[in-house]
Amino acid sequence: MSVLRDAFRELAEDAPEVRPPAGLYAAARRRRRERRAAAALLALAVLAVAVLIGWPRPGPERFGGDSAGLPDHLVLPSWDTATVHDSPAGPAAVAYSLGERNVQSDDEDFRIFSWWRHGHTVSSTTVVGLHEDVYRIARGGYTTGVDLSPDGRFLMVGGEALDLSTGRTRALPKLTGPRPQAGPSSTPYYGYGGVTTWSPEGTRVVVVDQSRVAVAGWPSGRIEWNATFPYQNYIGDAVIPEDGSAVALTLDDEIVVLNRDGTRRWSRSKHEPWLVSGRAAWRPDGRLVGLTREVNGPYRLAALDGATGAPVDIGAYPPVSAAMGMEVVAWRGDVAYAIVRHAVPGIYTQDEIPFPELVRLVPGAAAPEVVLKPPAGTEQLAVATVFVDARRATGAPEFGVNFYEYLGRGLNWACCPVVLIGFLVMVRKTVRWSTQV
Repeated sequence: MSVLRDAFRELAEDAPEVRPPAGLYAAARRRRRERRAAAALLALAVLAVAVLIGWPRPGPERFGGDSAGLPDHLVLPSWDTATVHDSPAGPAAVAYSLGERNVQSDDEDFRIFSWWRHGHTVSSTTVVGLHEDVYRIARGGYTTGVDLSPDGRFLMVGGEALDLSTGRTRALPKLTGPRPQAGPSSTPYYGYGGVTTWSPEGTRVVVVDQSRVAVAGWPSGRIEWNATFPYQNYIGDAVIPEDGSAVALTLDDEIVVLNRDGTRRWSRSKHEPWLVSGRAAWRPDGRLVGLTREVNGPYRLAALDGATGAPVDIGAYPPVSAAMGMEVVAWRGDVAYAIVRHAVPGIYTQDEIPFPELVRLVPGAAAPEVVLKPPAGTEQLAVATVFVDARRATGAPEFGVNFYEYLGRGLNWACCPVVLIGFLVMVRKTVRWSTQV
């Protein structure tokens, strides 16, 4: 063996020196870290895809029962409340919003902080179940709004109808004809100012912009009629009768009733003390109900003949004081239900904000009766008007679980130490380089 060992030694002494490339070990360590990071990112991506796919959405037949009605009271949802998009809970009895302070509302300027949410909505809406106290968050468009269908099934969101039973959206009927064009002395058309709303029974949808109106059946979406009118800078409200044969519009300086062929039935100056007031303003008996108000005085219900515009008697309803506005949303015989917006000081500023509540107006009563009051800070309120006179027992609220909120906020917080460590490492390298130079 000694001869063989000596031979190998001589061979090694004659062989050229082999040196490892510079940075070989550092490169190996770097590749190992990269492989581990790639594996972690792959696992995270698989988890994210699994969450995005989610669970099968329930069909509308899941939601039903004989206990449909408005709850006795409402609460504020938690920050991690599930959304209608990911976990629909069926038709809603109530929709309300605290504006930009509603949970899961995005910051108006720093959209990147809520990257995990669907779209960019600065004012979300809370919906409460029709059959039980299930709370969900609805998001869509710049502001979601509370335009709830009379049966509580749909919520108008950003030009679409969000189905609260499936979490999916349906397109609303589109206006036909040329887009509105401002006249020589009018403010140019900027694409805003339109109105989309439901008929009192929820069987029709009214779509209006600054010179066009369309009435369509719902849920078919089939256009029943459309018409045009002279360009208007402002569209305030749109109301149709039970048969859908006309529409009353609040325009720049007047209230006008248009027939389905576009001809003007009658008009009334908006400067007169009378205003259209809500989707149920046109009663089945043909009277068009509005509001009268003296300067700094209470609101009172009044009525006009829908066919001629002449004042008609409606009875002595209680006055509504300290209100910024009021909308009649339903009738039960001669009893009116209305959303009243009271003026209250802002939470963060001294500016007055509207605080809404649902009231019942009974002829001959001394004052309105409060039916439903939302949580403090609420700016918008709507109810499923088909069930406006039905109440159900209120149980423990169920908010669901929003995995996106946990995932997004968790990753945001996890990035903070990573960014800090990266900054410190960069500073350390910079200091070391400066001292070497």
